[in-house]
Amino acid sequence: MSTQSQVLLFVIEQLERLDIPYMLVGSFASNYWGRPRFTHDADIIIEIPTGKAAPLASALEANFYAPEFVIEEAIAKRSHFNVIHLEQSFKLESGKFSECPHLGVGNNKGARYGGS
Repeated sequence: MSTQSQVLLFVIEQLERLDIPYMLVGSFASNYWGRPRFTHDADIIIEIPTGKAAPLASALEANFYAPEFVIEEAIAKRSHFNVIHLEQSFKLESGKFSECPHLGVGNNKGARYGGS
């Protein structure tokens, strides 16, 4: 993996393979929809189901800092966590659908996002 886009696509592939719902937000989403912004990270809103922290950590462990205990702690605290690509120091910040003020569980009925 050499570009930020390739790093991001790898993480998205893992989320989809594990059937973890996600939505890309922030600069990468803005760039896709036509408002280019320079960035050194990516923002992903995710909802990790019970039992998916270990498989996600395992899928990322070869190239990323994203240990299972960090993901589990974020789930328990209903908080965010970072996934950091070891070679590039490219950071993916992840939050939860239910914690996103514009996409709260009751507000995203028509939203489309990756995963399940």
